[in-house]
Amino acid sequence: MSRVLTVCAAVLWALPAAGAPADDPIGELMDSDVGTEERDRFFASAGVDGELSREEFEAAAAKPGSFVRKYEPWRDARAHDADGNGRLNWPEAERYRQAMRKRLLGRFDRNGDGKITGPERDAANAVLGRGLERPRPGVTPQASLKASLSGEAGVEGILRALGDAFQGIELTDAQKSQVRVAHERLAKGVNFDDRKAVYRLRQALIAAIREKVLTEDQRTDVKLQPLLRSLRGLSLTDEQRAAIRDAYRKLAAGQKGRSSWRVMRDLREKVRKEVLTEDQRTAQGTRYVLWRYGRAHLDDGQKAKVRAICARHARGVDLTDRERRDAAMKKIAEEIDRTVLTEKQREAMKRSQSRRRGRGRRGRD
Repeated sequence: MSRVLTVCAAVLWALPAAGAPADDPIGELMDSDVGTEERDRFFASAGVDGELSREEFEAAAAKPGSFVRKYEPWRDARAHDADGNGRLNWPEAERYRQAMRKRLLGRFDRNGDGKITGPERDAANAVLGRGLERPRPGVTPQASLKASLSGEAGVEGILRALGDAFQGIELTDAQKSQVRVAHERLAKGVNFDDRKAVYRLRQALIAAIREKVLTEDQRTDVKLQPLLRSLRGLSLTDEQRAAIRDAYRKLAAGQKGRSSWRVMRDLREKVRKEVLTEDQRTAQGTRYVLWRYGRAHLDDGQKAKVRAICARHARGVDLTDRERRDAAMKKIAEEIDRTVLTEKQREAMKRSQSRRRGRGRRGRD
């Protein structure tokens, strides 16, 4: 069983996806981790430029283990093309994947427990087997989108219609007034019964707000949304946020011509080594370990034990050193297996790893 969490050795490192059986598409989608498994799938599907075109999207849909599932149409993903270049980069694809999950959870989680299980799972798999229907993920239904972008719902409605483009960005009253002015200018003469015209207005508004309304720090934070989301709960200080922005700007300026995901990969490593405190790195690693044991369905008491084990083995260890981190994570895995898991949970973890290895072999074939 010590092998079960050997994969934990690379905290926040790229990992193979832990999937569900082929006849459980909802489980395969909802159980994979967006920050690691889905990210790996995306870049495998996107190719060398790190962006997913319509042709690559549709080609990937026919391949097992790819970012694109066979039931996902391009039109749904295209709605998250924030810069309007006709392709999805990783931040856009991440927002799409999160929106897809949220949509499916809202549709099939009838008892409100935050999970899709039992009859809910059967119903979801039946729908995914036929292909997805409207409404599209992350996009306001057409009538509501029309009302929002026509200005009937005010500035807040306009911002809601822009989806996740500026999620987490706090606009001042003066900036909201600028949004209203930009909307009035761009919406003149728009036929709101024309879906394509409404979509073009949405993209134009996103570009105008990014270029004319946001401060430099806010524009940087928009680009850093995926990274900042992964650091939630770590209580970052204002100084740390400023250091992350500065590090990003220096990396982006020094690596012109490189794909954005490579810049973000280097930034994640730099933040881990130079910005986060030892306690924050430990908290981040603990959260990752708990996620890896998701298949075991740990109770609150077991989670508390896991946190204590992680804290004990991480104490005094330089977690920015990969070899030392790997060694600590191996000890953590062994102790959790020996002292925390029940026999039933160990079996569940073994089955999960067996499926993961099987999918890895299929992908290579």
